[in-house]
Amino acid sequence: MGLKNTFINTSIMKSINFLLLVVISLIITSCEFSSSERAHYKKLIAENDSLRKALEPYDKQREEIISNSKGLILNGKISIQSIETGFYVSYSGGIFRPIIAMKFVNISGRDIKESVQIKGIFIDNKTGEQLDDDSAYLISYGDLFINGANKQIKLECSLGWNFLSEQDVSVRLYINDNILQTMKIKNEEFYGRI
Repeated sequence: MGLKNTFINTSIMKSINFLLLVVISLIITSCEFSSSERAHYKKLIAENDSLRKALEPYDKQREEIISNSKGLILNGKISIQSIETGFYVSYSGGIFRPIIAMKFVNISGRDIKESVQIKGIFIDNKTGEQLDDDSAYLISYGDLFINGANKQIKLECSLGWNFLSEQDVSVRLYINDNILQTMKIKNEEFYGRI
């Protein structure tokens, strides 16, 4: 059973465990119990401690994914793990076209059904011209993004150049029509797969 495929919403579990421990500790210290009742409550505390220890690897992996993230979207449910840019060489016409690829990971603790559209608007920074836009659904209506899974998308500009020289192109990224960021496209060949 892999860690990536078994995420649990650990923050909720931690909160519940902590509250349970506090309540049980208060009960034990403020009331008089028989020795058998006291032993029972101590056993419950030990079991919760075992659950916390069992969840530690999941907590650590989730924290590592978040710390390596390029950003979080959809209220922290999805982590952007990688973003790569460059120019894709179209072999049909030998045209260098701007491209961006993004890799996402579902860190929500459950499958996600919400629709998520990623849109990129490509801009020639020298002229200020909006060259083109492209969009893709990370999650389309009726689909699922499985808990712990990762997924890649790429956005391409339909316009390009016959040569790759100091092009000055940026892409403005939107998630569900809300601006995420603007990035400069690297002046190097890139084929759209991270």
